[in-house]
Amino acid sequence: MSKNIYLILFLVVALFGGCDWLGSEKSELEIETQVEGEFRAVLNGKAWSGEPSAGVQTIEDGSRRLTFGGTWADGVFTHPGSPPYHEKITFSYPFEPQKTEYEVLIKSGENSRGSGGYYVKVAGDVVTAWYLPIPDSLNKLSFKIEKDADGRDFVNGSFSMKVADERSPDTIRITNGEFRALLTDWDTEND
Repeated sequence: MSKNIYLILFLVVALFGGCDWLGSEKSELEIETQVEGEFRAVLNGKAWSGEPSAGVQTIEDGSRRLTFGGTWADGVFTHPGSPPYHEKITFSYPFEPQKTEYEVLIKSGENSRGSGGYYVKVAGDVVTAWYLPIPDSLNKLSFKIEKDADGRDFVNGSFSMKVADERSPDTIRITNGEFRALLTDWDTEND
């Protein structure tokens, strides 16, 4: 009889242990990811996701620029003290404080210093590939700035673009891009 009790107990735990019915707690990482946002896309048919970031900062001419994107890192350090290999998809536009909706065509050949987007691969502190948008009907970006229930600003939207490496004939189709990132003021964040 005692073997049957253990068997029944095992089956109950096995059946219901993976369910939320027993009150599983979320990890700190899951909570942080839910709160701070997401950044994902498909690059040449392969799923890609990165850590989101978004900020507004004053540039040389005194105007404000909105920059947002995602960074993926594999954690492999190329030499002691260097940042790991990582990839970034970034967009940058003139910031208009009263404007909350943007419909922007990704213009060909413009990088983050101007209006537009780019995709970059970095190994340690060396840029190994820098991809800029090329003319294509795929190039689209739509985003909004919205407040959450706590009054924090988030940038969210969707994008797709075709990019080419400046130094090679390599092109990448970036599709199904979606993002949501907490918007911070980079001028005051570093004070």
